[in-house]
Amino acid sequence: MKNTFLKTLLVSTILIAMTFAFSAKTFTRGESFADKSLVQEKLKEDLATWILENYSAYYENIVILLTPKYIAIENTIATAVFDARIDLTLKAEKVEDLPFMRGMLNYYNSKRATATEAQIEAANKLINDWKLELEDYIGKPEPSAYATYKIIAFISGDNVIEKRSIKLYIVEPSLKGSGEDFYPIDSPVFQPPEEMEKSGSDQMKKVFEEIIQSSDKETLSTQDKSTLLYTYDRLAARDYANSWTSNAPDNGDCFMDSSKWNNDVYPYYDNAYCNDCADYVSQAIHAGGIPIDSGQWDRLNDGDGTYA
Repeated sequence: MKNTFLKTLLVSTILIAMTFAFSAKTFTRGESFADKSLVQEKLKEDLATWILENYSAYYENIVILLTPKYIAIENTIATAVFDARIDLTLKAEKVEDLPFMRGMLNYYNSKRATATEAQIEAANKLINDWKLELEDYIGKPEPSAYATYKIIAFISGDNVIEKRSIKLYIVEPSLKGSGEDFYPIDSPVFQPPEEMEKSGSDQMKKVFEEIIQSSDKETLSTQDKSTLLYTYDRLAARDYANSWTSNAPDNGDCFMDSSKWNNDVYPYYDNAYCNDCADYVSQAIHAGGIPIDSGQWDRLNDGDGTYA
């Protein structure tokens, strides 16, 4: 009897200990152990650090304002959403300091001695166009950049964020026409300087090759040539984009200020989510000289949500 009692007592003690351990583990892994405010603040700091690290290679005077929108913790996984405003200035002191421009100039200088007159003319036009486009940004604060980020991370005990578990997402308008979709962010955001320099070199190389190809097509009829070429003014597209935008306030769903839009030419439709930023880009491209092809880009024409 005594042995039986002792065995029963021992088994009961083990069961109680296991139950306590399981309860403690559940408490540790549950939502109640975490301080939401503290976790949110830590995730905010991690996001700000990530933004600073990604932008500091090319920008200075970086000011980051993060506004919390959402925080949730479930099974040791924290999810937070922040609206971000980023103010910054390019580090470059002149256009030629930018890696992309440096790549173009290096390729041009390496080929200039053997280049044809047409190639030199086309290369100079490309260089001057880029200089005109970029020089407005040198030494001047850029317009504030706005974005909405989602950050997800694993939390261990004492509200500690596991840095290696952090995943970042950025928002885009929902493809369903309302709400928001998030997609993963590549890191780093910007290409390394050597890759940007190569992109500039490749751009200049393409210009040189296109001149050679165009000279090989001299036998084409005038009608054939007209169907192959069109004139696109990148600077006109840029100027249009800059003229019809603003640092819009957050209206609760997205950043927008319809009073700053070209509503006389492109009427405002309040039934489109954020009124379709793709349409705004298309307007800028059209201002640069790309024609509107019926069936390829037709705007809302009746206000009921259907397209022409």
